[in-house]
Amino acid sequence: MALKVTVKVGNISNLSDARYCAGMGVDLLGFTVVPGNAGYVEPKQFQEMRGWFAGPQVVAEAYGTDDLSDIMNQYQPDLVELSIEDMMVLNPSNIKLIVATSVEGFERHKQIVDQHKLDIAYLLVPDTATNDELRKLAAEFQILVDNPGENTRQLIEIPHIGIALKGSAETRPGYKNYDELAQVLEFLEE
Repeated sequence: MALKVTVKVGNISNLSDARYCAGMGVDLLGFTVVPGNAGYVEPKQFQEMRGWFAGPQVVAEAYGTDDLSDIMNQYQPDLVELSIEDMMVLNPSNIKLIVATSVEGFERHKQIVDQHKLDIAYLLVPDTATNDELRKLAAEFQILVDNPGENTRQLIEIPHIGIALKGSAETRPGYKNYDELAQVLEFLEE
């Protein structure tokens, strides 16, 4: 099954979400990899989950980290997701990035963004960005709009725009309510 646009589901903390999203054709699965951050997934738990799904690229959601080397070694992600401020501090190279920023932050830090342009696979922007702002950013980058909600229908008409959703905790292993996630993913089915 294919989806109409690129979809990332982040904050994956259980195998049920990972397998469900992979089966629905999600392109990117994000896992929180910094201890202390909400939804943190330990390396051992991550490796166990990774063996049970195929297809999506793996994103290490590394907000607030001061070192990427352990994350790269323990999780071996396809992409790393950072805030634009984290990127400025870490100055990563030769790592495919998802950079979270507001439109204002992008404009304010355009110089550092340009320095990393070849490493940035996606910009992750809040759903408060206007369609005109998104079109402008999409002229240079692939864009993921964070939790667009009711705007999803309009956004998928703009070239180079995808969406970012979030997973949720299980009530107990194997028991999940996918109503909200399923509604969006089923709408996006080709």
